[in-house]
Amino acid sequence: MLQLKGIYKVFHEGTPDEKIALQNIHLTLRKGDFVTVIGSNGAGKSTLMNLISGVLFPDEGTIWIDGQDVTMMPEYVRSRYIGRVFQDPMAGTAPNMTIEENLAMAYTRNQKRTLRRGVTKKRRDDFRELLSTLHLGLENRLQAKVGLLSGGERQALSLLRRPSPNLPFCCSMNIQRPSIQPERS
Repeated sequence: MLQLKGIYKVFHEGTPDEKIALQNIHLTLRKGDFVTVIGSNGAGKSTLMNLISGVLFPDEGTIWIDGQDVTMMPEYVRSRYIGRVFQDPMAGTAPNMTIEENLAMAYTRNQKRTLRRGVTKKRRDDFRELLSTLHLGLENRLQAKVGLLSGGERQALSLLRRPSPNLPFCCSMNIQRPSIQPERS
């Protein structure tokens, strides 16, 4: 379960540029919940995601994951609990690595194994099956460098590249972008 209790975040506090981004936010999400956060530019959507993922820390309030207070836990530690898919198709993937290596890196996160060990025949078959759900032909291009993919292909891959499905939460933000075809997202 993900819980936000009394979250408050202000930028440039005490200056003429002070901006209260989030004020008294309470949110509880259980496994399987799907939430859409809608708002105009500057409404606090990115700030909320950055607080949940540990990029930013709240000025007030607490963030809990499965009963553990992660409020001040840095992003690299919090990534054991939360996966994040970025809106920018260039973020969240390693362009100089292959599709297969990108998926292996994501699915062996938090394991003490090398990348080579992560790419077994079974895992390769699993990747092909997973990629086939995108209907983009990527399952036949496992050895293609991710940097050579189109923006839409790369963003679709980033949806699959999220950390292991065993993580409690995966946060996606602004997925519905022009680079992804709506019927495929």
